[in-house]
Amino acid sequence: MIFTDQDPKFQVGSEFNSADDFRLYVRQHSIIKNFNLRWANTDKKKVIVKCANKGCKWFMRASRIIDGQAFQLKTLNPNLSCCGVNKSGNNSAFAKWVTMLAVGDMRENHNITPKERVKLIDKTIL
Repeated sequence: MIFTDQDPKFQVGSEFNSADDFRLYVRQHSIIKNFNLRWANTDKKKVIVKCANKGCKWFMRASRIIDGQAFQLKTLNPNLSCCGVNKSGNNSAFAKWVTMLAVGDMRENHNITPKERVKLIDKTIL
């Protein structure tokens, strides 16, 4: 998968280079869909993430595959049964995510000014 400012499309069997890559795409999805995450029972061999809203059934589980580093999405319930959070309450946007978004945008659009870039990132988050 390639990181962009678009909502990642998840399906059972999707592969990611590492657990960190999987987490980054999940955070991207939660920012765009406007809900907070709760990481549950995560270790070196598996990553389990749920919607932080009590009672919501959204859920993903990925685990390490044979090569020892890559992760594969094994279980997915993509249905959000909650109303999400207000934009100022979403805690998924963090420095690495913003940096990845900016770098991806710079590769596509060389002529944009830093001020315009900040506006684009704000538009994505807000």
